[in-house]
Amino acid sequence: MIRLSAAALRGVLGELGCHREHAQLVELCIVEALTNVVKHAYGGAPGGRVELQIASEGDALELVLADHGRAMPDHAIEHARAGLGRAPAALREGGYGLALIVELMDAVAYQRADARNTLTMTTSLRRSAP
Repeated sequence: MIRLSAAALRGVLGELGCHREHAQLVELCIVEALTNVVKHAYGGAPGGRVELQIASEGDALELVLADHGRAMPDHAIEHARAGLGRAPAALREGGYGLALIVELMDAVAYQRADARNTLTMTTSLRRSAP
């Protein structure tokens, strides 16, 4: 599922004319986020549903992941943001991937409502020169 999602995103970014290096960073963020869902929200159990929405408008790219697994720990994004610049060993379990996402994306937001987790990541779409 993670590999397929990454490949689909890669195709979308290519169609949008996203610069190759930036596309790789965006793909890395979605792989990290999906890995966190599988590992933490669903505890590695098979069959957990994850929805990925990709939207672009102008130079803005928005990626939204939604699942019905366990909630993200309180203040996880703030802890990841605070951990930027630290050695990976200093971050709490699962914190390195989230710190990477926070570092590479322009904005990251998490919401838990009605037993549904929603992680929204936005970035400016850096396009290749024509």
